[in-house]
Amino acid sequence: CAKGFKTPYERRRHALTHLAAAEKPFRCSDCGKDFPAASALLLHRRRRRCRGEKPHACGVCGKRFAYGHSLKVHER
Repeated sequence: CAKGFKTPYERRRHALTHLAAAEKPFRCSDCGKDFPAASALLLHRRRRRCRGEKPHACGVCGKRFAYGHSLKVHER
């Protein structure tokens, strides 16, 4: 696709989303989403995206975020 990325790593990670489902043998036991590599599944689970967890809370307004960098942007 024509989507742009800041780093080659982000581009490679995004490219994995374009693979066919048959090429995604690693399945998340929590949400059922399939991944092309064990490392992609591990990243998914570390981010807790499938469980909808948002462990980073703003100390001012209480809004919660899944990612620490999102909280930092919000705080700015």
